[in-house]
Amino acid sequence: MSKGDLQKSFPCTGLSRARLCRYLSWAGFCLVVTALMAFSLVRAVMATHECLWPIGWDLLRDVGMGQTMLDGRYPEDPILLNETLWYNPLTGALLALGSRLSGLSMPRVGVLAGPFLNLLAPLGFTVLATCLFGRAAALAGLCLVLFGRDPVVPVWVTFSYFPWVTASLYAAGLLLLFFAVYHASLERRSWVWHVAAGVLLGVTFMAHTAPAIVAGGAMLLFVAWEGVRLMGPFLLRRQETGPVPHPDLREARWLAAVFAALLAVAFLISLPYTWSILYNYQFQVRNPAPSLFALDYVLLEQLPDRVREALNWRNLFAALGFLTLLYRRNRADRLVLCWTLTVCLLLAQHYLWQWLETGHGLRVPGIVPGHHGSIHLTAVRAVLFGVGVAAAGKGGVLAGCRALRRFWSGRSQSFFSVLTQAACAAAACAAGFALYAAHPLTAHPDFQQPDMTLYHQYHQRGIPMYEWILKHTDPHAVFICHEDELAMTIVMPAARKLLFPPYIYSNPFVDPGPLSYHQRLLVESVSNKDAVAFCTERNKYANVYMILREADLSSVSSSPTILFSEVFRAEGLVLFEARPCEARLR
Repeated sequence: MSKGDLQKSFPCTGLSRARLCRYLSWAGFCLVVTALMAFSLVRAVMATHECLWPIGWDLLRDVGMGQTMLDGRYPEDPILLNETLWYNPLTGALLALGSRLSGLSMPRVGVLAGPFLNLLAPLGFTVLATCLFGRAAALAGLCLVLFGRDPVVPVWVTFSYFPWVTASLYAAGLLLLFFAVYHASLERRSWVWHVAAGVLLGVTFMAHTAPAIVAGGAMLLFVAWEGVRLMGPFLLRRQETGPVPHPDLREARWLAAVFAALLAVAFLISLPYTWSILYNYQFQVRNPAPSLFALDYVLLEQLPDRVREALNWRNLFAALGFLTLLYRRNRADRLVLCWTLTVCLLLAQHYLWQWLETGHGLRVPGIVPGHHGSIHLTAVRAVLFGVGVAAAGKGGVLAGCRALRRFWSGRSQSFFSVLTQAACAAAACAAGFALYAAHPLTAHPDFQQPDMTLYHQYHQRGIPMYEWILKHTDPHAVFICHEDELAMTIVMPAARKLLFPPYIYSNPFVDPGPLSYHQRLLVESVSNKDAVAFCTERNKYANVYMILREADLSSVSSSPTILFSEVFRAEGLVLFEARPCEARLR
């Protein structure tokens, strides 16, 4: 059969081959991405599966929120008496749901769910980068997210994958999914997709405030940019020729309308959280400490070190990606540029507020703590890194074409397209290998199973005390803890009340002054063995308990005296309950 007869018999042979190539390339990409995430997930599960208790206080705060839900007391503040919630409740709701369905304790659910829930970060990144910039950029950026974090850099300041549930990370993944849906809604000009984006933004806000603020700021800048871009030529033409109808004007109005509708949907979805703040507190900040908290990594005095650390090959490719976006400036590029500017402004605000406080004594409530700005800056960097690596691959093909014009002459456009895609994929794979070789997960401390003896000593010794409190004490019982460690790791996850929590974990809409005053009165009356003063304060609460370490019982200042009776002892901790005061006062 001749070639002509073959083409007549199979007229779509070329088209079918191109479609098959597309399917195979997509299948290969999905297979590689799945393999990378599965490998990371397995390492994360292996590192945590024997642990019974979370590390860090943030997840224990979410456990306390989930406990209020299981107790039917939502939206009560888990640790402050007669107050309502101030922290985002989605993680607590997920833990409560997991505990109810599985029958496991919420701390254990939090440990088991961490590797899976945190996959939202790399998954959201992959979806966004693929939709906006293609598979090569997504693959290179995903490798940076999974393998690019230096072990000495805290996870709390980096957009990466981590075995332990971290709301700021998985919520950032929700933010990236939101950007992908929002961009799709603009491309499709669909109200339905805008409603879906609004729902996703509301859910993101329920998970964490920082990504919701970043999303709002980025969208505001983007809509303003689009409005100026569309309305500028129209206004100039109107000055010259008078009022004339123009499609750009309708486009600008449509963008503003769907933006307003999206925000309205997001607000409605977030009402289970925002209602408490808006109705009960009118958003009046009385304790700015939570918003001004700064890890050492993002302190103003550490800024020169951060600048020096930024001089590396990864950020070189990110800079190339940024220049690529500036050069092209299509809709996807403009959206990412607005996102970048928003994050940079948040970080600038964080450092400016530190300078005002340290240099001029001015303490202004912040928007979000500075380390969240660092998380989102590294998320932006991952996108720009992927774009830069893909641009480098494409640039290598263009340079080769110009250098070898005779060899490339007569080649079809489809040949150059396939060659460019192959070069971008090769560049992404090379970048991924380089990133993993620098910090392999098999040697990364966060992905190693801990020494369980030490882990029990430092993290799990309080479990019996936590379980006893949960089972035998009233939800409105008040606890005196002489150590923040005991308060945060035992009382807070049980959703029992603290007289005076640490500033950064306390309700920002409640004045900490009276809390400190009443704590001091009660503690001093115990130290002074003043029964009358003690009972005057103790009778304001249903039950009062005090947790001490066995090693501290010999201390005169913290001795329980006759005012308390011991009710439980385990793992070096002792729980005392205040005796009734009515008879003593008479």
